[in-house]
Amino acid sequence: MHYHVSEKDWNVGAVITPGNFGNQIIYASQPSLKITGTEVEVGPWVRNLMWEAALEASRVVSAPNAPGRGSIVFLSETLDLARRFRDKMPAGKKIYRTSPADHGARSHRGDFAVFENVPEPLFSVMAERCHLYWTNTTPAIPELLWEGDVIVEELIE
Repeated sequence: MHYHVSEKDWNVGAVITPGNFGNQIIYASQPSLKITGTEVEVGPWVRNLMWEAALEASRVVSAPNAPGRGSIVFLSETLDLARRFRDKMPAGKKIYRTSPADHGARSHRGDFAVFENVPEPLFSVMAERCHLYWTNTTPAIPELLWEGDVIVEELIE
């Protein structure tokens, strides 16, 4: 049993397929970069895209057998971890209890703690933090990357 945080209204028995987050990052990040004259404005989605690109580059070297974050379903191992993740997101997210539809799917436990208390400039710590995300065997804030379908069992809150 795991928990999934989502803005979508899933019905009990619905199947959540991998890859929704990856598509969302690619689509939403494109209009967030604005160049006007000598000014460059980098929106939050571009920052997310920077993280995801760095994480994917790091995964290839640090954890080549782990699934990529763009092709998975994000899961929390406990309800407390799901609440912690949800509370960092914009309002309106729901928590669902899920079960795997594909018990043989690849998975990986990443360390979400690398995204907390990040000093500026971001690039000064990004490589080290991305490496830790993939290699920390005792993650402070584990998030499960599940490269398979999951079934919605219950809306928790």
